[in-house]
Amino acid sequence: MNKPTNTDEDFLRQKVEAGRESMRMKEGRSNEDVEAKFSERRIEANLPNYELVAILTALKRR
Repeated sequence: MNKPTNTDEDFLRQKVEAGRESMRMKEGRSNEDVEAKFSERRIEANLPNYELVAILTALKRR
């Protein structure tokens, strides 16, 4: 694996600081919200449309 460059480290540092500032301003999302969104994306990427519609409908009813 390649060693991160200063540009990579600067980019990540800026992303982390933006996330921290977002949380301080109460604009961030909880870990649970992020995981739920990515769970939906994983489902969308792996299922035919008819199965996807059924699952997303069930999740929204919770």
